[in-house]
Amino acid sequence: MKVLMLLMFCCFPMPILAAQKDASIDPAVNPNNTSISSVKTIENLHWGEVLFYAFKDEKYQALIHLEARAKQNNLQPHQQQAQIFAAALLLDLGLPSVAEKRIQQIPPLLLSNALHSQLALAMARVFFAHQDYSAAKSWLNQAKDSELNFSDRQIKGLLQAKLYFNKAQYYQAAELLTKIHDKGNLRHYAEYNNGLTLLYFNDKKSHIEGKQLLQKVADLEPDDQEQYALKDQAKLALGLEALKRGEAFEAREHLLGIRQQGLVSNDAILALGWSFSEAKFYEKALGYWDILFKQDDILDPRIQESWLAVPYAHQQLGDLQGAMDGYLDARSKQQQAQKLLQQKLQQQDWRELLVQSPKEGTSSFQQQLMANPNFYNWWQRWQDIHHWQQRLDRLAQSIPTLNMMLENNKVQYLEKLKKVEIFLQENSPQDFQQKYQDLNNLFQQQKVLEIADKILPEQQSKLWHKILETKSFIDNHPDDVNQDQKQKFKLLQGIFKWKIQRQQQENLWLSDNSLMHLKIQLDQFNQTTQQVNKTVINTQNNPYQIQQLEIEKLHNQLLQLSQKIQTLKSALEEQMEKEYLGIIDEKILALTQLGKQADLAIARLTFSSVNTNSKDFKKSEMKISEGENE
Repeated sequence: MKVLMLLMFCCFPMPILAAQKDASIDPAVNPNNTSISSVKTIENLHWGEVLFYAFKDEKYQALIHLEARAKQNNLQPHQQQAQIFAAALLLDLGLPSVAEKRIQQIPPLLLSNALHSQLALAMARVFFAHQDYSAAKSWLNQAKDSELNFSDRQIKGLLQAKLYFNKAQYYQAAELLTKIHDKGNLRHYAEYNNGLTLLYFNDKKSHIEGKQLLQKVADLEPDDQEQYALKDQAKLALGLEALKRGEAFEAREHLLGIRQQGLVSNDAILALGWSFSEAKFYEKALGYWDILFKQDDILDPRIQESWLAVPYAHQQLGDLQGAMDGYLDARSKQQQAQKLLQQKLQQQDWRELLVQSPKEGTSSFQQQLMANPNFYNWWQRWQDIHHWQQRLDRLAQSIPTLNMMLENNKVQYLEKLKKVEIFLQENSPQDFQQKYQDLNNLFQQQKVLEIADKILPEQQSKLWHKILETKSFIDNHPDDVNQDQKQKFKLLQGIFKWKIQRQQQENLWLSDNSLMHLKIQLDQFNQTTQQVNKTVINTQNNPYQIQQLEIEKLHNQLLQLSQKIQTLKSALEEQMEKEYLGIIDEKILALTQLGKQADLAIARLTFSSVNTNSKDFKKSEMKISEGENE
């Protein structure tokens, strides 16, 4: 939380820019503000997957899945809605330009009223991010509340409030924010700025209303540090307003309630001193101013003002020597501050803010830099771009890993390719074709035989071959077998032969059917082999060439993006440096004026002292002269 410092010679604090205070109030960057689909049912699991990651607040995962499913055309019937949802995700990720291009691809005439309102809301967010507030307002008016769901209406309300802020219409912003549930501290900012604005008006009614609004903020029961800071700011504004009216006691009542270690504690101490000075209580005023005078932060405007306030109090108390010493100290501190500014100018210490959080280890001067709206705006943009550069750098670091994985896959592929080539050599389709032809010829021969012994079932084939072996033995050794055995064998042979012939037609049909299926499988094998051969031929010379080209293309794109980001960062750094130099010049000018005031006060005190001594000398001469005359 950053607040604007009290300027050295101003009567009121500057209005607080809420957009600088809390990024969560900006619908373009708040991760909880992604527009939710207005379709009541999810008709596609892939679309549900995208919404699942979005509801888990994993924006990158949601966008990656959405892009992948969209390319696969797997988001019907949510395709148009997905385009708007992608734009909302891109806005949440800080990419308004990319979101705008995505939205321009959506044909408005094909959208339903609900989707058209969502599209208008997304376009309003795009133009707001581009700081084109007129176009943002125009698009926002096209987003009808009746066509938006609760979440989208909240986003619209916050965006409308931000537009009021940019026009300094704090009253309208505060009124609108009363209707928004998830508004964070934005309403308090609106009340504070509205109250502060009303104090500048000349009519009494505006003054009363402004003080009431500021008092409302001052009476907050804070829930966080941001509200504590707002409470202190409101009390400071009320105290300074009372001091301006000459109501020193009322001013002290407000100022004494400000935290001692708050961001505006020095402003309160300085103002308390002036409140006592207004009432002629210079000793008490000196006590407060001396607290600032003894601090070492010589670039703090409040502390610099105390350099003149302390000797002024001494002078009012009649301590002319103390006043002289104080003004001399002020002159010395002023010279030290100017020298320190020159050192900072040479060191360009503002660049330290580019590599560290403004909440961690920043000096008071750097906090003053961050309190400058223009500098903070450039710094915030630089940080956003730097964040993307870091992501690109991490992606670039993965390129060597991808190349290594690709090379490893290439080696494995070539090894498997070699195995495939060996398999194809060992299993030639021609060999299988010849074997099939031999089987077919054998089948044709078996069809005309009385006993088709080659197609018999395994058990019958074994028995039949045993019968043939027995017959051959009897024929070759007729004397070894008696007539009765021969007769029994013929009977057995006849019965088995009859059984085989009885089943032969069935066996022939089964064999013919098996050959037919074998032919089909052989044809499929031939086609597969041809495809494999074709693939082998196509990839044999340059395997993974396409993937390698894709990786190289990705690497080149990353380099180009990095160069563009670096160009943008350089341009933003130039703007920050320009703002920084302007702030330094203002501080040098203020210190120069301070030195002149100190010199003038020293000269007056010196003249007063000389004049007093001269009068005393003349009085002494007159007394001596009178004594001599006597």
